[in-house]
Amino acid sequence: MASASVDAALHTDPNIIATISIEVSYDGGSTWTHVASATQPGSLNNLPLDVSGPLFQPSNTKRQLRALLDVEGGSFATLLGGTVEET
Repeated sequence: MASASVDAALHTDPNIIATISIEVSYDGGSTWTHVASATQPGSLNNLPLDVSGPLFQPSNTKRQLRALLDVEGGSFATLLGGTVEET
């Protein structure tokens, strides 16, 4: 399982839309596959923007993960964190 989270405490403008995505590559980064994503507009009561999804091929030494944060309509200060858990 791969998880990523964005601190949305300063994401207060409803005109700003944040989308976080997780992608995986099984071929060393040549191609990427979408795993999961979540989108959230800003508000005064924002919870963290979280996303998680399944991972496959745990023994594949070429497997890579990336988390992407897309912000539309403005900007805000944030932190992006992530975890990977093999099951």
